[in-house]
Amino acid sequence: MSEFVFTANQESSAAYFNALNEYMENNVLHPDKGFICKYGEKCEASCRADNREFYPGQLSHVGPLYDLKRDGKPFRVIISGAEYGYPEDPHSLEMRTEVVNNCVPDNPHMRGTLCLLQVLFGEEPDNGALDMTINGKSEKIFHAFSLSNYLLCSGIQGGSPTMAFTGHMTKYCRDHYQKTLEILQPQMVILEGGRAWGFFWERYDIWLNHGDPSVETIEVDGNPILVLPLYHPSYRGKFWGAAGSKALREYVKPAVDELLTKYEKIHG
Repeated sequence: MSEFVFTANQESSAAYFNALNEYMENNVLHPDKGFICKYGEKCEASCRADNREFYPGQLSHVGPLYDLKRDGKPFRVIISGAEYGYPEDPHSLEMRTEVVNNCVPDNPHMRGTLCLLQVLFGEEPDNGALDMTINGKSEKIFHAFSLSNYLLCSGIQGGSPTMAFTGHMTKYCRDHYQKTLEILQPQMVILEGGRAWGFFWERYDIWLNHGDPSVETIEVDGNPILVLPLYHPSYRGKFWGAAGSKALREYVKPAVDELLTKYEKIHG
């Protein structure tokens, strides 16, 4: 069990969810009008030119305990992959959150995400342990973070989830990702894979290197955010999508330790 005391407020967590949901409904995926992103036609055209199928509006997860505190200090966490990467119909914020809330990790990505959260929250990595203690009781660990991918659509070639995007998509999703950071106000963002790195270079003039995953700091609306770049959990050279993996011990754990050290310097 973690040496830290974690608490969370469900009402304020819901407020973060609702604020992001309002933005997405007005700018990306409307409940009645469907996919309304102003960049959508350009991204879809880029997929056609690259012989890809375009799957729009695959949105974020914001857990019901997202507004987490560690020993009374804010501890909101975003984990960002590149994109959903599967040929499925649009996923609203509500749909994606329900799926992740109830996820039983059955692939390297979500098993790695589970282990990453366990290390971050001071728990022993265990692919079968889905709970942690919040507000003095057992809660699902996936309730306590946001999974907000950089890209909100997928461009899939040959049915494969690998490299499911185009250069246009990485360009035009920057505004949506910026708004996500502004609305959710995380203390830390952990990247699983590289699509968001160009965003941080362009918007915040920092270069991120997953091979040497040093922690960088940006400021969004006066809120300092620590950014940690990692390889994707299924990357064959640094496979950390399992609790007992060498890469989890020797690659992820030291990087998270650095992240937490810098967090403590900011928040005490």
